[in-house]
Amino acid sequence: PFGLAWENPKLPDTEEGLHDHTYQDKEYQFAEFTDGRGLELHDFHARMYDATTGRWLVPDPAAQFANPYLAMANSPMISIDPDGRVVVTAIVAGALIGATMGGIQASYQGQAGDDVLRAIGIGALTGAISGLTGAYPIFGTGFGFLQGFAAGMVNGVATGALTGGVSAALNGQNIGDGIINGGLIGGITGGVSGGIHGIKAVNTLNKIEGCNDASYYRKWDGALIHKEVINGVPVVGQRGAMNCIPACLEAIDKSYGGSLSQEEIRMWESLGGDPDRMPLNALEVYQQYYYKTGRFVNQIEKGEFVMDKVLDSARKGARITFSLDVSNTDINHHVALNKFVMKDLIKQNGRRSLSNTFYLMNPSNGGFIVPQSWDEIQNNAIFIYTIQSP
Repeated sequence: PFGLAWENPKLPDTEEGLHDHTYQDKEYQFAEFTDGRGLELHDFHARMYDATTGRWLVPDPAAQFANPYLAMANSPMISIDPDGRVVVTAIVAGALIGATMGGIQASYQGQAGDDVLRAIGIGALTGAISGLTGAYPIFGTGFGFLQGFAAGMVNGVATGALTGGVSAALNGQNIGDGIINGGLIGGITGGVSGGIHGIKAVNTLNKIEGCNDASYYRKWDGALIHKEVINGVPVVGQRGAMNCIPACLEAIDKSYGGSLSQEEIRMWESLGGDPDRMPLNALEVYQQYYYKTGRFVNQIEKGEFVMDKVLDSARKGARITFSLDVSNTDINHHVALNKFVMKDLIKQNGRRSLSNTFYLMNPSNGGFIVPQSWDEIQNNAIFIYTIQSP
């Protein structure tokens, strides 16, 4: 809370790892020397501040405390110092804002004299209460929008009901109505504010932890997500009702930067035939593909499928195709792995869920993507082929 930077190897103490303006939006001076070191001080204009010790480097010009080097009244959670000269606490700030709003409202309503002073006093009191409860939330704060919204709403209801009841009592109004109205307004504004702060907390932690698309905290609920993505082949539509294997091989060749077409594959020795009527023997096609490209093809039979082994091949750059039993005939349909996504989700309550999704490129009907689980693949696949570039 005193503004000291978090120790994290992913955020080195360099210009690339830190912002120029950090604590209380004051300029942070660091790495200004040629050897990469720096003063590591915050410039508050009137004085320089050391976040390591939580103290000023020169005495207090206003002599506000017994210790002239004391910063933020030694209570950084409720106090700020805009320019290094005078400390402003949340209670004082709330009282000033409340008094100002109370005076403006009274004047707008045509009140004068003692009534205006009374409104200012009531505004200052309720504002001070709001400042105190805002600095020290009764029910804590939240991480992520949902938790932040819930915590903010509860805090808002409590604070609003308290200030509403006090204001009603001082104004000679119905205390119950003041509590209800204050709690309602406070709950709505507190919930929205808490949700925003919850998202900001997630963004801050994502930044501190150096998170990226592979590992990050989700904004709406603060859950930690670890994700692995393995890319495979692009979408290619088969040109011919019996051309699913050549279409998959065309997609594989494209993924390796090649330009092999389905028509060229059909012209290979012992293949040929009408792509709309003549089915192909998978082993013959893959054998010819190996001879033509030098890419090793491994066939895995049903009953020997092991997800980790298949994924390990994909991680090493292999392309994966699947021979699926989609009819009651001897003709199988071939699809290829477009992408694999593993998502490990850990919620704030500690509950954990793991999902694995295989996105298969189906070349029929112009080509489209079908998400499948490993269980579905095991049930539908007859063979799995791994194609490895030398």
